[in-house]
Amino acid sequence: MLHVYGLDLGDPTVVSNFMTFLPNTLTTLVLGAEALYCDWTLKTLYDHLPVTLRALTLINHRIGEVPEDFGHESTPALLDALAKMAALTRFHHEILRVEDASVILDALAAHHGRRMCLISLGLLVTENTNMNAIGPTDSGLDAPLIVDDLDVRVTSLDDSVHGSISMACMHYLLPLLPNPTRSLRLESPQWNVLLFDCIGDLMRASPTLTRMHLHATEMLPFLGQFNPWSHFPFSALLEDFFPPTLTSLSLTKCLPGRFACEFSNPDWSFPSVLTDIDLSCNELTTADLEFLRTRWPPGLVSLNLAHNKIDAVFVPLPGTLRVLDLSHNRALGDKPQPNDERQSNDERNEWILGLPPGLRELNVVGCMLDESDVELLLTMRRRAGTTKGGHARLQIRADEGQALK
Repeated sequence: MLHVYGLDLGDPTVVSNFMTFLPNTLTTLVLGAEALYCDWTLKTLYDHLPVTLRALTLINHRIGEVPEDFGHESTPALLDALAKMAALTRFHHEILRVEDASVILDALAAHHGRRMCLISLGLLVTENTNMNAIGPTDSGLDAPLIVDDLDVRVTSLDDSVHGSISMACMHYLLPLLPNPTRSLRLESPQWNVLLFDCIGDLMRASPTLTRMHLHATEMLPFLGQFNPWSHFPFSALLEDFFPPTLTSLSLTKCLPGRFACEFSNPDWSFPSVLTDIDLSCNELTTADLEFLRTRWPPGLVSLNLAHNKIDAVFVPLPGTLRVLDLSHNRALGDKPQPNDERQSNDERNEWILGLPPGLRELNVVGCMLDESDVELLLTMRRRAGTTKGGHARLQIRADEGQALK
């Protein structure tokens, strides 16, 4: 195993000299690239990759731009290298052209019967991207590519590339992806109904999927009117949208404030099979939580609401809940002013005493809790009791100085 970070891909000679020192029996290689000025440098790197690799990772550390000829020489070299790596089962690459996705997947599938543990593709859209080149190939492969965990991100390094271009690339790309057997993570500037149709096809073709994560990089604010072409179609997350094996759902940077309560079908609810829900890094408000209070899955075990805009939690939560992350909801610790007609102090923090008695982990870091909140949390921890070893059953993470350690 070899990890190298800060690799400068600006000089082909330096890269060639470095790669010649790699053991020819190396099985795991992790490279972190800082700069890419010349496509020939990437070609040089690929030409010297050990054929014995089982895991290859190329991370984009600080590459802010790519050369105009990006992929012209390096892509054929990468395909040739992948064709020689018969033992490769983990492939993570963050510096790829989006139009090369299909030929790379074909190269990974070329070894008949190969099962990939992980395929993670960071696909770049540039002003030179040819969307017409994103499509199926005439590879003639007679065996589908089998992959357990699939992660595909479509991003741009160029501010001149509008998010709609990257979304169009994702739309062309989704039908080309292999069907993951365990987990699926997708990243796009935004998610809309058109993309959801393609995701639905992929989900239906993945009957053993257990985890799904959708991430957006350009979340649009709530403007009072639902736009199906640019807003996340929350109501599309119906029971029959998911395979029955799915237990974990993550939606990050997808949901603007008041989105769930304004644009969801009143009869909608989360799929009952889910046990793990991550809605962190959105802009959910207390009104959204009020809408969701009766729509959580009955067997929910873990709920992540970190980095939202919540000032109160609606209880009761499912009695099966064991892990709750409320960190960095700064408004959660806010108290109303004397003339504020909103909830009283007691009403604002009654959620603490209403937490499920079986809760074992609670994260309130960055929530600006006051002494009364801390005292209630200590009461909750005492009620939960201790283990045989004398440790508190309810573990609470809070800011330093809040006497909850």
